[in-house]
Amino acid sequence: MFRLRFPPLLLLAILSTAGVTACGETDNTEHEDHHDDHDHHDDHDDHDDHDHHDDHDHDAAFELMLFDPSNDEVLADVHGDHWHSEIPELFVGDELEVGVSIADAEGNPVAPGTDYTLEVSVAEGSTEGVVAARVHDDHIDIEALAAGETTIVLELLHDGAVEFTAPGLALSVSE
Repeated sequence: MFRLRFPPLLLLAILSTAGVTACGETDNTEHEDHHDDHDHHDDHDDHDDHDHHDDHDHDAAFELMLFDPSNDEVLADVHGDHWHSEIPELFVGDELEVGVSIADAEGNPVAPGTDYTLEVSVAEGSTEGVVAARVHDDHIDIEALAAGETTIVLELLHDGAVEFTAPGLALSVSE
């Protein structure tokens, strides 16, 4: 049975509506809001020739967040075409349970198992056999099989058709 995780969903809703992100930053420290006021469309005649669009798509149809189900700590979340943060490094033999929280564009929870299903796979061109990942409704079990680096991809299907594909999520496994 699917258990909704309201604290992470609430956190996700607050962060996405408040604009507290720092896309393009190279470290994982706290960031200032970088949204600018150039995204408005108005009828003024004082347009210039500068490109005011940033290089990230923040209007994804779904928000996806991965968290530690033992303490609800957010591990990583999708922002358009990239992840913020990452899954901690794993060691061969480790098994990690990762909670999954999904919301639609309006912030409504999406529960895999009804009309929606979540799938996980190794990204095309990425190393096979480094991890095994299995979806269980509201969480993913990741087992570290061999040392190396790989990338997994999460897809949300609606009635069997891919509705949303998250960007690849890098995983690292050490001896």
